[in-house]
Amino acid sequence: MPEAIEMSDSNLKKTTISLFLILVIPVIGFSKEETVNSVWSDTTVSIDGSAEDWPAEYFHHEKKYMVYCAFKNDEQNLYILFKFTDPSYLSSIEKTGMTVWLNPDGKKKKNYGITFLKRRLESDVFLSLYEQQRGTVTEAEKQQILSKPFHQINHVNVINKKSKDPQQTGIEEPKAIFRANRTKEETVYEFIIPLERSSDFAAGIGTEPGKRLKIGFEWGGMTAEMKAELMRRRSEQASDAAAGSIEGGRSRMNTSSSFMNSRSGPKEYTYWLDVLLANPGASQ
Repeated sequence: MPEAIEMSDSNLKKTTISLFLILVIPVIGFSKEETVNSVWSDTTVSIDGSAEDWPAEYFHHEKKYMVYCAFKNDEQNLYILFKFTDPSYLSSIEKTGMTVWLNPDGKKKKNYGITFLKRRLESDVFLSLYEQQRGTVTEAEKQQILSKPFHQINHVNVINKKSKDPQQTGIEEPKAIFRANRTKEETVYEFIIPLERSSDFAAGIGTEPGKRLKIGFEWGGMTAEMKAELMRRRSEQASDAAAGSIEGGRSRMNTSSSFMNSRSGPKEYTYWLDVLLANPGASQ
């Protein structure tokens, strides 16, 4: 099977579309959030959606949501491991993905972020994108791709609410990537995010080693499609209740009202913390 490919939002539209121990310390004057130290990495970090190569002492435990996170960096990239241990806090992450909000100025604002989401594409669309990134493929590879109705991609989309320029296209490097894997015990998200950001809609933080930044992890809630479907169901139930008899209408209206009050959709979660990036050559 062809190797999984990374897709930027611009590529989708074109087709219809690699130490310090982590310490939790207060930082006066920077923020009220917890501060976690990143660990300097002298070796390549393998992004495979597994926590096995992240020592336990690196992790910060967020008890509220039963998640663990750890950070490494080198001169070029920030590496993040985010692990769920309670599936009830996953919410609708399969639909919404994980958005990582990045603020070098230390403010808790959702201005610039990167959404990491697994998406499913029809085989002909996947083939077109695969050829764009890998060049010409063999006939055997084509047939293998087209033999399945759908393929999963790792989709990366940059959000920049403060940019005055239209979203740029064709930005390939530097890029952010991720892998996500789920087992019976845990769900792991692993990310690479470049420290440098070359333009408004390039995937990067806009900082350097030794600096602090505020990071927000956001997941769950409802997508636009989920909201539309919820509204449709509410409308249908309200119509059914109104069209019935007085007693039947009252009964169905009570059911509809209960539905609208209880079916507010999956919960959205946001977890903020401050990260202090390690400096080059920091001893382990």
